[in-house]
Amino acid sequence: QSPPAPEGLFEQTVKKARNWTAPSAYANLEVEELVLVLRGFVAEVDCLPSENDEDLLGAPAPAVSRLRTFAANIPIGLIVLAVLLRLLTFERPADGGDVPDLPGVLLMVGAVAGFILGIVQSDDWGFADGRTIGSVAGSVVLGAALVQRSRRHPSPILDLDLFTISSFRSGMGLQLLVAGSFGGVFLTELQFLTDGWDLSLLEAGLAIAAIPAIAGPLTVVAGRIADRHGHRIVIVPGMMGMIAAGLGFALLIGDEQHLWSRWVPINALYAVGVGLAHAACQAVAVNDVPAERLGMGAGMSRISQEIGNALTAAIAITLIERASSPADGLQATMVMLIALTTIAIPVAWQLPRRRPRFGHSLTTSGSPTLGGDVP
Repeated sequence: QSPPAPEGLFEQTVKKARNWTAPSAYANLEVEELVLVLRGFVAEVDCLPSENDEDLLGAPAPAVSRLRTFAANIPIGLIVLAVLLRLLTFERPADGGDVPDLPGVLLMVGAVAGFILGIVQSDDWGFADGRTIGSVAGSVVLGAALVQRSRRHPSPILDLDLFTISSFRSGMGLQLLVAGSFGGVFLTELQFLTDGWDLSLLEAGLAIAAIPAIAGPLTVVAGRIADRHGHRIVIVPGMMGMIAAGLGFALLIGDEQHLWSRWVPINALYAVGVGLAHAACQAVAVNDVPAERLGMGAGMSRISQEIGNALTAAIAITLIERASSPADGLQATMVMLIALTTIAIPVAWQLPRRRPRFGHSLTTSGSPTLGGDVP
């Protein structure tokens, strides 16, 4: 006979599975059947392969559920690809161009993955464990190798000459710290609404929907303002809105549900901050990049944001795992949001008051020549 489960374990597990089927369906199960159900829950929550791929009580097995989730993106991707193929033109250089640095891509992936692994597993392994230290140290070594390789490769994954442009450096930093914090915040919001306030995934999605609904249109407005008055005038207020929203989440949101009176207004404020700041951060990065290198500049800027998303999501997972309750996990992640955004304020503040009025280019030494207003 199986040993009794720790007190409260089954109730917590059923709570995790509320989107699969009603808890009352488990009332009359035998011990062996409960073990199968619990194994499925653990596999789904921890993203581990399940040893039983059969449907349990009408609920999709974890592997099947994940497969359906990823498969749902395939038709969307195909539609977008078809549209892009019709709208975009592709030009091949007359000399055929240099072969992209594929080993450099692997070095970048390995560096980021190693660092994330060390963060996520630090709770289980311990910060001083050899595996944690090895993951982080390996990440640093791979990152250094990537930089050295990019210095000598004819078509590097990182164009290091672009870092001689002041606005590009600023935009890359803002992408990493400000726009990149979205990954951790979004993950934590979803986790809190489902685990802390017991909302279904549909209800939680609707509660978070204010972010794209507000931020999307506001991005267009912010872009027009930035074109006339410079990026600082939209990025700094956007960052202040994100900080204010983080304080609101940390101080006003707890175990007791206040969806409409607190959550929705605070999340709307966060969405305003995202709409003002995020797209403008990327615009800063490419603003002074020469036209012939604009694609590389935009790609590197996007990489910076995605690395930020991955790192903040990893940090958020660690904070949630260490928290005593979903509310504590939310508060810890919002402290991270406030800290990262505050660190980036000096970077945004030194941006020019107005957008440069004249052209730009890289000299033979790699240094930019710019025209326009000074900070």
